[in-house]
Amino acid sequence: MEFVIKKSDLVRELQTVTGVVEKRATLPILANLLIEAGPQGLSVGASDLEVTIRGTAKATVVKPGSVTLPAGKLYEIARSLNDSDVQFKLLERHMVAISCERTRYKIAGQARDEFPKFPDLDVTKVPRVGISDTLSYAMGWVVQSTPNGRIAVISSGKKHSRCAGTTACSSRRERPAC
Repeated sequence: MEFVIKKSDLVRELQTVTGVVEKRATLPILANLLIEAGPQGLSVGASDLEVTIRGTAKATVVKPGSVTLPAGKLYEIARSLNDSDVQFKLLERHMVAISCERTRYKIAGQARDEFPKFPDLDVTKVPRVGISDTLSYAMGWVVQSTPNGRIAVISSGKKHSRCAGTTACSSRRERPAC
């Protein structure tokens, strides 16, 4: 595997994907990111076995391939590099050489086979949920009952109101006066 990518594109993808990686993963491979170089560019993925995320970035791929690299260390290295092109080259024993101008790093990785498989999703069959009146009403209106009455929390997405009272509303659409 060998590819060249702009530092800004690399950091942007790593920022997005590293949020899924846990600091103390139950399996050591889950502390890594899956780096895949192919004809479409660079693909970066992470998983904690519950949440999976994958991002893509433009890169010049010289030789396709894949490896997993420690997420925290890779992100730290990428942020410290000069704002220039970054070259990744897979060496033997899953070692990766990272170079940018006069800066050189070697980082130990693991085989792609040990990383969990990503689920195959057909985005054409995923149901789409639109914001209808009912959904926006349900999202912006929470009522909590208490022995003394009720407390209503109303949210429009921009501001929040809190009401407390003992009077009952005559309909679902009626909101208590605060």
